[in-house]
Order: sequence, then C-alpha cells, then structure tokens
Amino acid sequence: MNLLVLAVLVVASSEAAPDPELVAAHTGASLVDVSNRLVFGLRWWRPVVRTGIFREVGTSFGTPAVSVKHGLIIVGSGEGDVRALAVTDGGVRWIYRHGIPFEGAVSLVQHRGSELAVLGSRDGTLLVLEAQSGKLRFKVTLEGDPRAPAVQDSDRLLVTTAANKIAAVALKDGKLLWMRGRPVPSKLTVAGHARPAVGQGRVFATYADGYAEAYDLDDGATLWSRPLSLAGGDFVDADADPVLSGAHLFVASYTDGVYALNPADGHTVWRRAAPAVVALAPYKDLMVVASADGFVWGLGRTDGRVAYRTKLPAGSGSRMTVRDDLVAFSGGDSGLIVLAAKNGRPLQAMGLGSMVASAPAWSGDDLAVLSTSGYVFALRRGSRGGVRRGLGRDRV
Repeated sequence: MNLLVLAVLVVASSEAAPDPELVAAHTGASLVDVSNRLVFGLRWWRPVVRTGIFREVGTSFGTPAVSVKHGLIIVGSGEGDVRALAVTDGGVRWIYRHGIPFEGAVSLVQHRGSELAVLGSRDGTLLVLEAQSGKLRFKVTLEGDPRAPAVQDSDRLLVTTAANKIAAVALKDGKLLWMRGRPVPSKLTVAGHARPAVGQGRVFATYADGYAEAYDLDDGATLWSRPLSLAGGDFVDADADPVLSGAHLFVASYTDGVYALNPADGHTVWRRAAPAVVALAPYKDLMVVASADGFVWGLGRTDGRVAYRTKLPAGSGSRMTVRDDLVAFSGGDSGLIVLAAKNGRPLQAMGLGSMVASAPAWSGDDLAVLSTSGYVFALRRGSRGGVRRGLGRDRV
C-alpha cells in the first residue's frame, strides 16, 4: 500500500528561519491511501541495458522524451546507445550507438520542419539526432557533461553542464555561439546543474556554487550575478531549474530556500526559507516546490505564503511537470507520483520495482520513466493499466 502524508496549511509564517511551517514534518498531517488510484496506467516495460548475468550497468539515470509526432519514446542508456521505442508496444524502431554512457535528459525540439532529439553523454558530447530516424545531425564537445534538458530559443540551444557552464549552440550546425559560467565546484554537490530559463532577451542560470546569473541571449554578456546560498553548509547547490513567470524570476538554493527575484537586476522580492529544494514548477498563482527530504509545497507566487505541504513516504522529488491541474514527478523509492497541483492532494503513487532517480517525460497522454535498474516504463493517462503480454517486434 502506498501512503502519502498530506498537510494543508492556510496561514503562512514570516520569512525568518527556521520556518516552522516548512520544517515540521508530520504535525497535523493525515495519511492518504492512493494504492488503488490510477491517473496513468502501465502499458509495457522493457530494459534498455543488459540484465541478469550480462548486466554491466549497475545504476541507470536519465529522462526519456516522448515524441507524439512520431509515436516514439527516445532514451539514452548507460551502455552508450540511444534507442527509439514505439509508444504503443515498446518495439525498437532505431538505435544510435555512441559508445559513451548517457545519464542526462533527452529534449525534443522543432527546427525547420523536423523534430530533433537533443542529449548529452558522459564525455561532454552534445548530440542532435533526427527523432524519426535516429540519423545524426551533429555533435559538439562541451566543457562538462550536459545532463539537464536543453532549452530551445529559435535557432539556438541553451545547454548547461556539470562543469558549471552554460553554452549557446546553433541548431543549424552545432557551432558554439558563446559559453559562460562559474568556476568548477571544488566541493561535493547534490546534482550540480539546472536547466536554464530564457525570456526578455536574457538567459538565466543557477549553479552548483549557489549563484544565479543572467546573460544577454545574443552574445552571452553577463548582466548580473548574485549568491543565493548565504547560510553555508555542506551543499550550497542551486540545482532547481530557474522559472521566469510573470514579473518574477523564481530560483532556489539548497541551503537558503526559494527566492522570487527581479529579473532585471537580480534583487530579492521575497524569500521562503524552505530546506533542500531541488525542483520548481509554476501553477497558476502558485509555485510548486519539491525537496530532497521528500516534501512538496505550494507557495504563493506573489509573497511565498504556504498553501499546502505534502510529504512523500520515501525519496527525493525530481524535476516536475505541471499540466491539466496535475503535478507528475518521480519520488525515489516512491516511484511515480501524481498530485493535484492546486492543493497537493495525492492522486497516484506507483512503485516500479526499483528506485526512480530521474524525472518522467509526459507529452500528450503518454508518460515514460526510466528506473535505476535500467527499465523504461510506458504509461498512458486514462488507461486502466492493461499491460501487454509481450513487446512489439523490433525493427532493427
């Protein structure tokens, strides 16, 4: 039975740390059984690495991408290949063999009528493949491993790396347009990278040393730079993806909590002292916040007031997708988690046989997630979970 602890709060405290509303784990919480609820039903699963006595990859990381256009789930593996699996039955449609392990996210972008899959390997190579065929468009070597999802802005990609750098790359041919960043971290980090945010002619990035910076989109000139992690501690990462929404830029520090900043100059509008924040996602007048210690909060975007708090039974929250009043994310040992975005109400908690350390991919009605044991799970919204007996025929 999967239980999520749900606490709904209606009165917010001040900014002063420690924040009792956010630190208190179980006070006033109620247990909600979601073991019999189903938002996404399981359709099929299959390994993307060798298993049993032939297994060479102990732990798999990475987020697949779901191509609605081509009916494919595209995923990089720890064995160094990229596979396209049919959404309907899991049959392999193409394989691109790179030879170096993948542990990052696959992004899908549209460029001149084609859908392209973008992902990075452990050796710092950024690859761009045609989503339909797996044909290589180009690859470029960056400083550090690109793991966070790439962001498209017109004819360029914005890519962050584990070496505390951000690069602008031309989608036409892979030409490096500019690269900026912070010094390579000298201490242990939680994740060490976040997806950039783009808007207002600027690129916003946060880094493993706890800094947030803004750059000119065209030439990468630094517009402002400021620290977020002032409290110190063993981990000072700012790993949550920055979110540009409305009049504010929302960022988070592992030690100092959630900030709303003025995107023009980086000055603080408000701060909420939430511990161990690893993910942010906007929903209407709320900012949904996930932490490494298993909490999900809803914070008011104008002032940071607490709307709700939900406790996972185990595990850290991943990067979140918010759509159709739902929040979907991975919760470590809790598997796939789905909450109601407006009040944090648990709607689904599905264990997948092993830990899930990476975010799910949700596009259309289809959702895909990669477990640490190297299995891709394909789910569909509204499905009753009729799992296929046997996979579709591979075509490679």
